[in-house]
Amino acid sequence: MLERTWERIERLIPAENIYTLVSERHLSNPEIRRQLSVRPPGTVIVQPENKDTCPGILLSLMYVRSRFPETGVAIFPADHFIREESWYICYVSLAAQALADDPRRIVILGVVPRYPETQYSYILPETLTDRSPSIAYHRVLGFVEKPHLSTAITVVRSGGLWNTMTMIFKANTILDLLHKETPELYAIFQYFGNAIGTDAERGLLRELYADLKPINFSRDLLQRFLEKHSNSLGVVPVRDVFWRVWGLPDPTVINLSSKTNSKNRKHWRIKSGKHFQKTANLVAVSDKKE
Repeated sequence: MLERTWERIERLIPAENIYTLVSERHLSNPEIRRQLSVRPPGTVIVQPENKDTCPGILLSLMYVRSRFPETGVAIFPADHFIREESWYICYVSLAAQALADDPRRIVILGVVPRYPETQYSYILPETLTDRSPSIAYHRVLGFVEKPHLSTAITVVRSGGLWNTMTMIFKANTILDLLHKETPELYAIFQYFGNAIGTDAERGLLRELYADLKPINFSRDLLQRFLEKHSNSLGVVPVRDVFWRVWGLPDPTVINLSSKTNSKNRKHWRIKSGKHFQKTANLVAVSDKKE
């Protein structure tokens, strides 16, 4: 899945601007070590252990900011199966356009659900119905984390979207939010950021993670951002794309040879890469057992 994710992202972004986040336990896998060995120097970030989604993203942002202080960042989880990859990348370009329109935004891709899945998190968008345009930016009203089936059914019927955790934002937007809302956590990562490139870097990172509690990026950080900056957190609904988190059973029959509905694709006039030429990006690797 790593190589497939890199191939997908490199349609928009040069390899030297793609950072790959893994945990130390991934390095015990010979195949993963082989794949990582061919990445550009300095682009593989190794965290001591998985502490949920937030610490890994913040750690990556420290490295990104050391090279690209004012950059935009895209997060691409590496455990996704996406059948219509070219179409999905078009939605990423649309999200980049939304960020270019307002650099204060955090833009997430949300897939229109095929059924109520209890293993996914959901995004609650503003005004999304069957009559909504296929390509649109919607303000986020809230998040639902891995609901029970009855709640999932209600969320899907009300227009909820599967949260892909594919996100685009300015690095400083997240770091400024962290500074204001959780100054102690910000101070920890800022202290580490100052040690990047020094002999103390690895040892300091181990100390940081030893005392760090798991933090969920959506629940613990984006929710706070939503409460105070409701107009700046948005979602781009993804239609006509088969998307799954790799490794989860699907209760429906999947026909990988079937084609999705392309009736709305004639509206696209996006040049891939337009907003990504100077952007540093992240690949966040799922910390599931291989």
